[in-house]
Amino acid sequence: MDCENISQLISSNVEATQYFNSLSAEMQQKILDRGTGVNTLDKLKEFKNLVENNGLK
Repeated sequence: MDCENISQLISSNVEATQYFNSLSAEMQQKILDRGTGVNTLDKLKEFKNLVENNGLK
């Protein structure tokens, strides 16, 4: 099920919450700041990899 945004995803999906909480505080903040459209666990993982590989600041 797709959520409306990252906040809804991590508040309603246990697996996404666990994954998000396993990330560093810096990575969590980058995702919250720039993760527009991150509304599934797969998109969360993809965006995290994008940030890591491309160094989004």
